[in-house]
Amino acid sequence: MTGDVIQDAPSPALPTDVLRQALADSLLGNAAALRSRLTPVVGLNVVFPVQGSVQRQEALTELVDDVLPSDQPGVGHDMEDRLFLAVLAAGAAGSSTIVVQVVGQEDRTEVSCHALDAPGARETLREALGRIEAVLR
Repeated sequence: MTGDVIQDAPSPALPTDVLRQALADSLLGNAAALRSRLTPVVGLNVVFPVQGSVQRQEALTELVDDVLPSDQPGVGHDMEDRLFLAVLAAGAAGSSTIVVQVVGQEDRTEVSCHALDAPGARETLREALGRIEAVLR
């Protein structure tokens, strides 16, 4: 990965409770919902020196499992037009759910990936960022 990675990075657009809910929505059962409320959220951010484009957004749409609306609660109206928000399955057999936030800036693209903390979570986030980087390049 060629960008600068920031570990345990804050969410750039989604408030923490909305981010946590997006992760919880991917889990099944009452125990999973409880896990999502009690487990810390970990994140990695990376900045790529590329501008967003329609082609890159289409490629990202093909890569992810589900595109979420950018007008989530707590997302500023000025951010909605620049935010691509999605869910991506990653890790062993796609068993980890990652919330992906891509924010287009004039001269760069900021990517954040967040997941519930678990053994191997940071490696899975790095894997997801690598897949995203391949699409953005």
